[in-house]
Amino acid sequence: MGQFLIILLFLSVGFLNGSISAIAANRVALVIGNSAYQHTRVLRNPGPDAKAIAETFKKIGFDVSLKRDLTYKQLRNALRVFGRKARSAEMAVVYYAGHGMELGKHNWLVPVDARIKRDDEVEDEAVSLSYVLRKVQGASKLKLVILDACRNNPLASKMAMSSGLTRSVTRGLGRIEPESDGVLVAYAAKHGTRALDGDGRHSPYAAALLKHMATPGLDVRLMFGKVRDDVRKVTGKQQEPFIYGSLGGQPVMLVKGNKLASLPPAQSAESKLWARIENGGRLSDLQFYLREYPKGQYAPLARFRKQEILRGLKGWKLTPQVGHSSVVMSVSFSPDGQFIASGGSDGTVKLWEKETGLLLRTMTGHSFWAPVGFSPDGLLIVSSGSEGTVKLWDSATGRLLRTMTAPRSENIVDLVETIVSVSFSHNGQHIVSGDRFGKVRLWEAATGKLLRTMEGQDHSEVRVVGFSPDDRRIISGGEDKTIEIWDTASGKLLRTLKGHSETVFSVEFSPNGRFIVSGGLDDTVKLWDAQTGELKYSLTGHVKPVSSVSFSPDAKSIISGSMDKTIKVWDAASGRLQRTLTGHARGVASVKFSPDGIQLISGSYDKTVKLWNASTGELQRTLTGHLKWVSSVVFSPVGELLAWGSSDHTVILFDTSTGSPQLRRLIGHTDGVSSVVFSPDGKRLVSGSFDKTMKLWDVRTGQLLRTFTRRIGKVNSVAFSPDGHSVASVESYRDNKGHSWQVNLWNAQRGKLLRTFLGSREDGYITNEDSLVFSRNGQHISLHSIGNVRIAWDVTSGQRTVISSDTEIDMKTELRIWSGGNSTKSASGNERAEAVGSEVNIIKAKTGVRAFTISNLPGSEWMIYGHGRNNGRYVSSPGAHKYLRLVKGYEVKPVPEDYKAAFFDSDVK
Repeated sequence: MGQFLIILLFLSVGFLNGSISAIAANRVALVIGNSAYQHTRVLRNPGPDAKAIAETFKKIGFDVSLKRDLTYKQLRNALRVFGRKARSAEMAVVYYAGHGMELGKHNWLVPVDARIKRDDEVEDEAVSLSYVLRKVQGASKLKLVILDACRNNPLASKMAMSSGLTRSVTRGLGRIEPESDGVLVAYAAKHGTRALDGDGRHSPYAAALLKHMATPGLDVRLMFGKVRDDVRKVTGKQQEPFIYGSLGGQPVMLVKGNKLASLPPAQSAESKLWARIENGGRLSDLQFYLREYPKGQYAPLARFRKQEILRGLKGWKLTPQVGHSSVVMSVSFSPDGQFIASGGSDGTVKLWEKETGLLLRTMTGHSFWAPVGFSPDGLLIVSSGSEGTVKLWDSATGRLLRTMTAPRSENIVDLVETIVSVSFSHNGQHIVSGDRFGKVRLWEAATGKLLRTMEGQDHSEVRVVGFSPDDRRIISGGEDKTIEIWDTASGKLLRTLKGHSETVFSVEFSPNGRFIVSGGLDDTVKLWDAQTGELKYSLTGHVKPVSSVSFSPDAKSIISGSMDKTIKVWDAASGRLQRTLTGHARGVASVKFSPDGIQLISGSYDKTVKLWNASTGELQRTLTGHLKWVSSVVFSPVGELLAWGSSDHTVILFDTSTGSPQLRRLIGHTDGVSSVVFSPDGKRLVSGSFDKTMKLWDVRTGQLLRTFTRRIGKVNSVAFSPDGHSVASVESYRDNKGHSWQVNLWNAQRGKLLRTFLGSREDGYITNEDSLVFSRNGQHISLHSIGNVRIAWDVTSGQRTVISSDTEIDMKTELRIWSGGNSTKSASGNERAEAVGSEVNIIKAKTGVRAFTISNLPGSEWMIYGHGRNNGRYVSSPGAHKYLRLVKGYEVKPVPEDYKAAFFDSDVK
């Protein structure tokens, strides 16, 4: 009997296991995550995405096969094995995350070992989507392929096209209509658009799938609708998932059951709070929970997750992300219209997110002047600089991929051939550049090889270059007032267009290649017949030079940007002015239409990039972030108080002695502050400004005590007398003799002007902020000019002395020698501070090691971050997180609002 029961129990267990296996076998899933690509960019999300998706499929009863980083053979074999399983299954699902592409109206999944140097090699090294669809055809109820594979594939930019073929690699994956009933193909992004990686552990699409796919009783079509809504919301409508194919009228659910029946029982307040925050991952939420429930049920887990977050932040460099500090010379849309690149005369290239206006990264490497452009696939950014180089950048990471250096001319020994214009060909295979000596150069994009040099523009500066839509012609315009058209293959000059009376600043082919538009120093916009060279019309609406012109994608409109601060939209057929856009504070340097023609962008000498509605002229967004330049950094005579002036019109006070250093701003000037100085007792502070005033402040309260003004010229430098009774200022101005300056002596208590000392043009021009000092006994004022001359005046008599090598030694020793730089020591001598651009570095005097850096950010925001022993310590103004990024290697992560708390929590070592 016992033996019979054992056998019966064994049979029962076997029957039960067989039933469960049968259920799982009836629903099969193949999950693939390709991250570790060998010959192109490694992807961060597919590995974690695939693992999480596979675990979820297992939980809801699928027989799952998880595969990661598959080569071509491994990918084909995995699909072959899965196809056999799918023949007897009710539901068959393939999930793929990795690189994908469309070529010639066919979609391809890219294995990790793919090279694909030519378009006719794709089918030998990639797996077609049609092959994947055939492998799910055997399922009886649901045949589903989910593709989180619309990321841009960098292999495409290196791919050569076979001769005679017109097919091309498009952005993302292409539209597909499955032929069989019951087949769904789910794209992470609509055909022809990108899927984003996101900033979290999972891509936005995978995260939305994980949220909804295990919901009981949810029809699969409604599930993908919820996924679509979530992704659009998270990505700011930049990414829109899409479904292709159709199902019948019966509900199809991945998880059967009543959604209401699965709700948990009533929860305590603590459990409800934890349920809300456990998946959010925000440090501030975890800290709030621990404050409310320090000994709560989930407190150990909360502490663990908090420490994980803090450990994850270690090793990341915190950097301020700010806009151009000088003229925005060039702007360009990415081919998908989602991003904007800008190049400035500050030598930087910046990448912005169009939808949010967020500055994503800054690329540095040029010394001055940085025209920019995207490659046709948006994967690369090209820029050029005055140092004579063309640079290629990875748009996804900001990594410098290649530098192409222009060779020096034989007859030019000392001058660098400044490259002032650059452009990608439409097929992405070539780059053309123009330099200041009339040379137009053709480069191979893949290798950086110089293919050809064309001598043109009468050996004068080539201000603009570009390609015709078919890339067979190169166009250039320059200082010789002409437009030249070249044959790309041979380098032969085909035609010269003459009509401008001054320098040609901008030229562009129409999208169909039939016309050319140009703008120049003669304030005109001109339209030319590209075949005959005939001038069709000349438009004269601008009152200052036309710096930039561009066609709309449909060639129906022309935009022009001018130094008269306006942007004009013209009808291309008739030349009629349609509208004028105003809003820039200074001249417009560059204008471009978005790829869809709905928007346009402009870059200006006012250091901003503006985004406009092309149809209405409405200003939609201004991309800005002026660097707040620091001047005249100085320690107080007693204590550890530091002060400096900023180009944001404020004086900044900084206490280095406190445990958590804080800033305070003194607001009152209406222009940049050029110079600041403490009184000898450290209780007062004087600031000089380009608004032609000096201001006296109470250091303890920040109260404005007095304003000194004569409204003659900009105040370049200020100084206190040793007894604190007098204040001196040097003012620069222009008169009928040119640049002039004078030194004024004031009574500090009453604000009365006591004496004026006039300078002479032979003494040089005063520009330096710390050039004015008193002698130790207060009897002389000393001034250092840019002409390397030091002049001294006797305060009582006004006698003037020029100090040179043969001047009596007692005069030289009586004067405090000017340091010549923005550096100052603290009263204790333990620290010194130096100003570098928009930052102030606090440096240990003995070791020379930086202790921490204070950075001025846009909008009067600021941040302080530590170095050495203070590494990781960070404090900022409330809104600073908007301008900061965490950078490690070439990865860029946003800084959350609660980041500050992480570095001043008591348990952080």
